[in-house]
Amino acid sequence: MRLPYLISAIVLSLSWGTPVMADSYELEYRVQWGNSFLGRTIANWTFTDNKYELSGTAKSEGALSLFYEFDGQNQLQGQIKDGVYLPTAFASQSSYDDEAYDVMVSWQAAEDTPSYEVTPAPDLEEVYPLDEASLTDVIDPFSAMLQALERLKVTGSCNGTYRLFDGRRRSDFTLVDLGTATIEADRPWSYAGDVVICGAANELLGGHRRDGDYDPEEEPDYERVQISVAEVTKGRWMPVRIEVSNFFGNVIVRLNVRDSKI
Repeated sequence: MRLPYLISAIVLSLSWGTPVMADSYELEYRVQWGNSFLGRTIANWTFTDNKYELSGTAKSEGALSLFYEFDGQNQLQGQIKDGVYLPTAFASQSSYDDEAYDVMVSWQAAEDTPSYEVTPAPDLEEVYPLDEASLTDVIDPFSAMLQALERLKVTGSCNGTYRLFDGRRRSDFTLVDLGTATIEADRPWSYAGDVVICGAANELLGGHRRDGDYDPEEEPDYERVQISVAEVTKGRWMPVRIEVSNFFGNVIVRLNVRDSKI
């Protein structure tokens, strides 16, 4: 899974809560490498007692746009059943360096696997094929993070694995406990306070690029992607900081608590 997509999937699926009525809010995350801005993600969420909706955008900015342009929009609808977030429809429109990609995925209650449509069709010379048999009981990345935050709220643990499918890529996304910490606001607009740290790793199972650096034989490195989660307001848990280690330095995603509407 490409780094910009992984980041947007995590931060767009921002929050946990048990709403008793319609509850809408907007969150903004900023992506930086050192002091250089790389991108921005905005998520508009609406929750009711048994439904949730997302309308989100992610866009490369600043230095990254000189080498790699990314622009994406995501729409998601789902149902909440016994505290479990289950998607019913997911749509994504994105562009990488002026190449457009569209995805539509839908889940029917009577079906074990979703139906999906992608444009353009995957080029199997560039990506690995999907195993259709592996699409049983999959959910989109955003609903998976909501489920993970629900689990953290209820059990106090990050530990869990989620079967992901975004219409193009199939993977198993695992979170593990890395402990707790107190972080300082290292930007005037960032979060300060106590956090739970979850380590993340993604096992790629189909649809990923053949020329990528993913090696299925390597043991997962759960410290490479660290997600700091906090109860920013009562009943609302969300990622407040995500740090991704790379050979060229760390990319850090921070919640903009100053400008978000929480």
